[in-house]
Amino acid sequence: MLFVSQCLKDVSSTKKERSGVEYLAAFWPKFEAATGATKDNDTGQFEKVRAKFDLDFSSTQPLRSFVGASGEPAKLETGGVLMGAVADGSGLTLDPDLDSFYVMLPVTQDIPALLEAAEQVETAAALPLQDATRIPRLAEAFQSMRMANKNVADHLQAGMNGNTEGLTKKALGDATAGLKKATDALLSHKAALLAGAGTDTLAADNNALEAAATSAWHASHAEFGRLLQARKDNLMHSLPATSADADSTTTGVGLLPRRRVRKTSWPLMSGRPRSSNTTSYSPLRAISMPSSPRPVISMVKPSAFSRSSTLRAAARSSSINSTRILDSSGVLLWGSIKKRAGLAL
Repeated sequence: MLFVSQCLKDVSSTKKERSGVEYLAAFWPKFEAATGATKDNDTGQFEKVRAKFDLDFSSTQPLRSFVGASGEPAKLETGGVLMGAVADGSGLTLDPDLDSFYVMLPVTQDIPALLEAAEQVETAAALPLQDATRIPRLAEAFQSMRMANKNVADHLQAGMNGNTEGLTKKALGDATAGLKKATDALLSHKAALLAGAGTDTLAADNNALEAAATSAWHASHAEFGRLLQARKDNLMHSLPATSADADSTTTGVGLLPRRRVRKTSWPLMSGRPRSSNTTSYSPLRAISMPSSPRPVISMVKPSAFSRSSTLRAAARSSSINSTRILDSSGVLLWGSIKKRAGLAL
């Protein structure tokens, strides 16, 4: 039961994470448009997603801030805050797997931070040379950009390393390399800008960075979604349907998996159990609470009882008609035994 309960909890958490992924996919075009690289061609999809999830994700206020912001720097900053709020509200920041967790970070924070830093570089470079704040702002913007670039590379590499199947590396290898190349090209302008070069020298490399960042974001977002789907499939596979499906909706018992157990029998009113080397694959079943104050305790095959003469006598007894079954984690389950005399054992 504990195993089943935890699996169902994990399925629910994964479902909520996937809702966060859906929200981010609908919002990204608006964030991308804030860089000036594209236009916001949303036809109402984001409004539908927002209405469905804002309350659960506590993202209403961050969204209002984004909508009310004016200018590219403010839009990117508030957009990054909104994406972080969605990540927190949907449980993305609590993702339990190494590969999906590290792929999630660039989607929700690193790539948005990189684009925000690139915008700060462009804004600072556009300041008049006589502006005393120009050089300090450039230095700070380049430092932020360098840190964001390192975070993107480190986190995506950790995600690829954490995926033992190698599928994450195949999905993200080219996009990661492309983004690093574009970022390094923009970072190479630092010395010239500090010496007084204007923004015209940045234009081509800045556009290339925005394109590479967008490509890397979409690739990371798609891979993160695939990893979440794979986790959900694995969890559902560990909860195979049984003939007790009708009861599983209320008790969860029908979802218990088959597991390898050692058959151990306790004779009626005996002390210590005795074990044999016999093993069996048995689904643990529970139907009703016992009606006898002196139950027989046994771990059995689905269609056979212990060969213990005492247990056989108990099965014939009209005063004893139930058994208790323990699973391998020590969870006590109650099961009914039909009173059958002369059962072939």
